[in-house]
Amino acid sequence: IFREHIQKCKKATDKPFGVNIPLMYPSIDQLMKIVIEEGVKIVFTSAGNPKLWTAKLQEQDIKVIHVVSSIKFALKAQEAGVDAVVAEGFEAGGHNGREETTTFTLIPMVKEQIQVPLI
Repeated sequence: IFREHIQKCKKATDKPFGVNIPLMYPSIDQLMKIVIEEGVKIVFTSAGNPKLWTAKLQEQDIKVIHVVSSIKFALKAQEAGVDAVVAEGFEAGGHNGREETTTFTLIPMVKEQIQVPLI
């Protein structure tokens, strides 16, 4: 079904688009294979170590953007070579870290510590 959604998106636009993939998914290898085969240009990763996939995706001209909930994880994502970081605070829903930092507090703290683009 993931491939079908990507194909529907490709039919709906001639512009680049991205997908969001939590790295803890048990079928991560298959999902990333589909991303590469379908020519997706942007992958937002979360919930795991982006180092495992960043270089492989970038070799395919795919931009990798990792979602983080803390300065610590932003620095690790930058070290992993991601193209950008999304700082997402506690109020965004889901599991967003133990610190319970809000987005408006987190963004300036992360911006101060990293050199890659921050979303």
